[in-house]
Amino acid sequence: MSITPPRPPARDRYLGWVPVGLIGGELGGLALALTSTIWAWFNGLGFWYPLSLVGSLLLGESGVSHDAAAGADLLGVVILIVLSALFGLIFSYGVSHSSLGQGAIIALGIGWGLLLWAVGVAFIDARFIPAGLSDAPTSMMVVSFIAWGLLLGLVTAVSLARSPRLIRDRS
Repeated sequence: MSITPPRPPARDRYLGWVPVGLIGGELGGLALALTSTIWAWFNGLGFWYPLSLVGSLLLGESGVSHDAAAGADLLGVVILIVLSALFGLIFSYGVSHSSLGQGAIIALGIGWGLLLWAVGVAFIDARFIPAGLSDAPTSMMVVSFIAWGLLLGLVTAVSLARSPRLIRDRS
């Protein structure tokens, strides 16, 4: 006769997906920022151009003028940090409660990045970024969001594979 220990209440279950999502999202955000800023710099748009675009979501066109450009850049960094953490947490939670393998998690991370890019283009760019500022090259943005998703997927896949406490609760 075996005695099975009682299943802990949901609030006591290990929340390892939280740091994985935060770290993966932030590393992905760093990859996105570096990829897009370097790309913009090499293409003559200016190193801080992508972060100014993100800052213009809240500041509008006047907020990214030469007088206030540093404010838009800083706001862009803050928005990127917050959204990277949020979307990293959502991704990590979803895959930590699945039985996907490492390759599938990495591919899903890239797909998640591309989905976020597509939603941004469809619903955010046209409505919130001023018309004169929304000239970011599509290739720059696609590559940047692929980099974000790739790093998020890699961090999540490796973390889930290495930590037995992060193995999904399948009961």
